[in-house]
Amino acid sequence: MKNLQYYVAIFTLLLFFSCSEDDNNIKDYENQIKSQKNKNRNTESLTILSYNIFHLPGIALIKQYKEEERSKKQLQVLTKMAPSLDVIVFQEGFNHHVETHLFNKLKNIYPYNTVLVGQYCSANSNWDSISGNCSNSMFVVNGGVRIFSKHPIDSKKQYVFNNSGFGTADYYSNKGAAYVEVTKNGKKYHIVGTHLQADQENYNGSTVRINQLKEIKNWVDSMDIPVSEPLIYAGDMNIEYTDTPSYTSMKSILNSKIYYSFNPSTDIGTYSNTNTLVNKEYPDYNNTLDYILISKDHKKPIYIPQMEVLQFVRDKEDLSDHNAIKATYRFNPS
Repeated sequence: MKNLQYYVAIFTLLLFFSCSEDDNNIKDYENQIKSQKNKNRNTESLTILSYNIFHLPGIALIKQYKEEERSKKQLQVLTKMAPSLDVIVFQEGFNHHVETHLFNKLKNIYPYNTVLVGQYCSANSNWDSISGNCSNSMFVVNGGVRIFSKHPIDSKKQYVFNNSGFGTADYYSNKGAAYVEVTKNGKKYHIVGTHLQADQENYNGSTVRINQLKEIKNWVDSMDIPVSEPLIYAGDMNIEYTDTPSYTSMKSILNSKIYYSFNPSTDIGTYSNTNTLVNKEYPDYNNTLDYILISKDHKKPIYIPQMEVLQFVRDKEDLSDHNAIKATYRFNPS
């Protein structure tokens, strides 16, 4: 009986310490969660989505596809995502369908925005400054880039590229870049949205793209953006991730960083044959062309976040030929 009482006592002690250890682990976990929440509250952050929405100009009518229907569905997706986003950088928002069914309604959620790059070539209330080679010709369409923000835009500037591929579709577009200075919770963030030269059949735009990146860097440098504030680049760069020399040049010219890796055999790129709209024309193609990068010359984030690729599908069909990309940057308070 004494032996039985002894073992019961030992078992009770072990059970007590085991439960105490579990309780401590739970408390440690809860404290970690609280600590992380407090840390997030004490950091400055900005979440950016970049999305080539594939709404081509009227001159490319033969290439247009379900413009109104896709615009409405894109609005649904972006409205649902709104709580997690601060800024959206659009490319290929060329036509009136997207203006009516997406842009005009998105203003209810993102009240601060630019007009389309290249839509206006003269100085007016839409831009604080206009630079580059903007054409008013009736044969030249806008550049398709536009930025929306939940937070006040204190400055917005437009640049239209001097370099473009003669004879290509891009030559007849005021492609360029939009710059905005956004203030969120009293902190300033600088964003540049762009869309670089595209390749066409029998035309490689690599040289033009490199020159366009240099134009962007020179333009941004001329603004004297404070180094104590973040500068972020986003857009459809038309540079394949697997084209290592061009990909490296992009990061080098912009003196920027990105955390992203892509394996064409296992991963879905931003322009991929897994996309229903791409698969029709390029069934064997899978690569990434779109990027979000942060300047190394300016305020640095706590860490470089991984760029996410997001595929928006409704009714078994992709809403654009490009997948969207997203990144959230966190900064120590200044």
